[in-house]
Amino acid sequence: RRISLVKRKVVDSGQLQQARQLAKEVFATLAPDGEDALDAHLREQLGRWRGDLSQYQTLAATGNYPGGQSIADALGVINKLLAETRSVGLIEQFLTRKADLLDLADDIHELRNFYDNQRPSWDKLRQARTRFQPNRGWLEQDASAAAALQRIQVILQAPAPYGMIKEAAGLIHQIEQVNDALIAEHSARVLPEVDKQLAKVQVELDDAKADNTLRNRCLYPLQQLKSQVETQTSIAHIGQAATTAVDLADAAFAEIEAALKPKDLPPGEVKEKSPMSYVKPRRVIKAAALTPKPYLETKDDIDAYLNKLRDALEQIIAAGDRIEIR
Repeated sequence: RRISLVKRKVVDSGQLQQARQLAKEVFATLAPDGEDALDAHLREQLGRWRGDLSQYQTLAATGNYPGGQSIADALGVINKLLAETRSVGLIEQFLTRKADLLDLADDIHELRNFYDNQRPSWDKLRQARTRFQPNRGWLEQDASAAAALQRIQVILQAPAPYGMIKEAAGLIHQIEQVNDALIAEHSARVLPEVDKQLAKVQVELDDAKADNTLRNRCLYPLQQLKSQVETQTSIAHIGQAATTAVDLADAAFAEIEAALKPKDLPPGEVKEKSPMSYVKPRRVIKAAALTPKPYLETKDDIDAYLNKLRDALEQIIAAGDRIEIR
């Protein structure tokens, strides 16, 4: 019986040297001599690339990080090379795809630098965009802040932003200065309004000789609101606090009035004298709401409005109540 032997195809020495040189350019490492050793080296280096890229792909798939398409393209090239089961096939394909591999080396260098080093700066950029978003309308009225916000958006939307990430700290600082000044400005307007409502409630509690329990119930919500304004970073929320303070003061007045009302007792029980003093009930008049039409244009319009306002005021006084004009 005749046995036929098939000679293994090998890579010629010229190709081996070319592949070693290309491996040095692509992986920035010295490649060993010999076909089997070179094959093992190429598989090891390509395997490292694939391992790193697979980790990056998981992060990029969240939509929060760049490089998704580059990673997918790179993995496609690497997987095709590693699919070659014979050393000769891998080395030949390695040489054939020289241009792709050199481009790939640049891409992977950028991706590694981003995911290993630049990611914290990228995360700060993303967090800054979210943090400044509530105040964007006010910030965009400032030319420097508006330009910095736009630049952050450009960087975060760029498919390959790696060379721009070094700008992150400066851009954030530029916006932060404007943002902090705006917050301080709006807080300075609103805090006196909250203090005004606190003072009104305090006077009412003093006049009523209220006990500590009622004082705490009435003052605590306003005190909490003041603390919130002092630490609030949303300009819109700071502005809303002025209206909220009025609402909380109204609620406190209502609670004081309710505490002053005599309680109905069961028959036979003797009512104890309350230590609290009587305070006239308060009625709020919103003067603008009494205007007969949006604009007063004639003397008759003025007279009609004043008559309506006077009637409303006199009815409240006649009922024995106090008036607060708003």
